[in-house]
Amino acid sequence: MFKSGVKLLLLLSLVSCASIRNKVVLAPFADILYEASFMSEEEINYSNFKQGTMPSLKLAEAIWSLKREDAEILVTLIKGYTAYAFLINETDYLTDKFKEVDESKEKMQAIYNYSQALRYGMLFFKQQGFEFEELVKVAKTKDGIVDFLNSRLSNKTRDLEGVMYFAQALSALINLQKDDMKLVVYASIAKDMYDWVCKNKPDMNWGACGMYYGAYEASRPKMLGGNPELGKEIFKKTIEMYPHNWLARVMYIEHYLIPNGDRAGYQAQKIFLNEAKMKLKKEKKWEPGKVSSMSLLGDSKYRIYQIVAIEKFNLIEKFEKDLF
Repeated sequence: MFKSGVKLLLLLSLVSCASIRNKVVLAPFADILYEASFMSEEEINYSNFKQGTMPSLKLAEAIWSLKREDAEILVTLIKGYTAYAFLINETDYLTDKFKEVDESKEKMQAIYNYSQALRYGMLFFKQQGFEFEELVKVAKTKDGIVDFLNSRLSNKTRDLEGVMYFAQALSALINLQKDDMKLVVYASIAKDMYDWVCKNKPDMNWGACGMYYGAYEASRPKMLGGNPELGKEIFKKTIEMYPHNWLARVMYIEHYLIPNGDRAGYQAQKIFLNEAKMKLKKEKKWEPGKVSSMSLLGDSKYRIYQIVAIEKFNLIEKFEKDLF
């Protein structure tokens, strides 16, 4: 993490100097920005993550404007805008969602940022030699999207992330605007794109596949092809496989337990998350002779899931009397 931080500082210094318009200067650092995007996943303070993400995205956009042929910067932007909308905007939107606010500014911010992720995603696809409309066409045949993506992209992390975060942004836009039938028809396309990612790497981002499929099944009514009970089982399996991914627990609460009024299930998750909250709070502070709570927190790669999970859970707990 320190090494990545030094590289990012070096990049910032280069961007601030007058020679930024010289592409030769930027060329050796094409991969630094993409590598640095993983660094934020280890952030243990939600406020730092929230305040630092958008400036980093604006920096990425500035560099991309000078080096538009760089695919890694494009994937960084797809990933960054999707993550910002999902982890920050949708967290901020929870209060309005629970209060059933009709015109939510936080909801619109999420929609805007997911839309930005899609714009960069379409540019990434074009750079890889195909258009999003081609995916729409092949979606009409069984395994059409999976086969198409296998023929056009690699199974390297960059390509998998580009497709995964694009599909997540598309799914989220649909979920936030369920009355827009022009969007709803793309739901199966987003899922097929996620299928391609998860078939290539089932453990992608430490539980991302399970969280997506759990929410996909649980959040749709049976009359629209959903299967809430299957969603429940997917969430429970994901929680078992990735016990340090606390966000899977909170998504289970949000997408299954709350809609189905399962108070007992909620109480079980509440006990765990309250204990986790105290351990995370303690971990943030330096104390002489302190022993790290790694048995509960796990690897630092889970931190982003953990800090967002606690932020979301705090809001759910605040409204729990109205939700159950």
